[in-house]
Amino acid sequence: MTWQRRSHRKFDLRHEAEYIVHHASKHSSRAAAAGPLLFFSSEAGDAWVLDLEDSLALPLARDGDSLPVAIREIPQSFAIEWSQTFPKSSQE
Repeated sequence: MTWQRRSHRKFDLRHEAEYIVHHASKHSSRAAAAGPLLFFSSEAGDAWVLDLEDSLALPLARDGDSLPVAIREIPQSFAIEWSQTFPKSSQE
């Protein structure tokens, strides 16, 4: 799996989602983190974005096919219509 860490200033949320979905369509595993957000794709063709601070999740692709998502960006801010949650680690 390939990892990337992005700074907030140069981070483009839509571009990152498209990048991860592209790798999911090729059944390639990738991961990228920016602040509390973690984007990843799997060899199964799935892609997700997670908000690690608030335990929110949004599937971006399934079996290599992109899914409709609601992501909005404005300067200095963004909004994601999260569809799922995940349990926090018991190690916290």
